[in-house]
Formats: sequence, C-alpha cells, structure tokens
Amino acid sequence: MKNYLSLFLLVAFASIVTTSCYKENNEVIKTINVSLEPNEAYTYNIPAVGDADDKFEIAKQASHYLNSTLAVDATNAATFNYTPAENYEGNDEVQVKNVEQHQQGGSTPPPHRGGGNCQGKRHENDEVTYIFKITIQTTNKPG
Repeated sequence: MKNYLSLFLLVAFASIVTTSCYKENNEVIKTINVSLEPNEAYTYNIPAVGDADDKFEIAKQASHYLNSTLAVDATNAATFNYTPAENYEGNDEVQVKNVEQHQQGGSTPPPHRGGGNCQGKRHENDEVTYIFKITIQTTNKPG
C-alpha cells in the first residue's frame, strides 16, 4: 500500500511540475526567392511575431552585398533592405531570425523565480526564420 501511495504522489508531483510551465516551440522557416538585376535594390517588410521581447536580427549575412540591413520598429516588425555588390551577378543568401531578448531595460536579466519563471502563463518560444535566396542576373529585355 505504501508503494502505491508513494507512486501516486510521485506521479502527481511530476505532472504538476511538467504542466506548470508549458513551453510551445514553433519553428517556422519561410523561404523567399528573389530575382534582381545587377545593382537593383530590394525591400521586404517582415511582420512582428512572438512575444513582446522578440527582436529580429540577421542570423546569416549575405556574401555579396553593398547594403544588407534590417530596421526594426517599435512594434518589433522589421524591414529588410538589400542591394547586391556593384555589378555583381550570381547568388546570395541572407537569413533573418527573431530572437528572444529576455531583458527589460538594462543589461541584467530578470531574477529567477523558480518554476521556470512562468507564473502560471503559457510561455511561447516561436522561432521564425526568413531565408532570402537572392539571384542577381541580367535579363535580356526585348527592345
């Protein structure tokens, strides 16, 4: 009987611990194929995703660029701007990803409060990666 009671308490404790802070990991990869003429600029608006503390950043920078930047606004949406290197023809790739900041004003992370710091809320770890596959080539235009 003691064994059953101990087993029941162990299972109850384990279920409380594992469900008290449910973390949802959703990884989304969006591939965007871009065709440009040499020296042609490209802009793409990325909508905000994830929690309020998520910020977009360039995870993999292009190899052949004159300009490859990311501007993030107050709503955490971003604008990706790209211009290939002067007269470059070929392929390039840029990866933009949202990153959890976990910091609120200052460089010190919030204190740990046990239980995963969830405070009874669902904690989302949505990861969104935009992969820009860029092809730069001169197209023959009739004329």
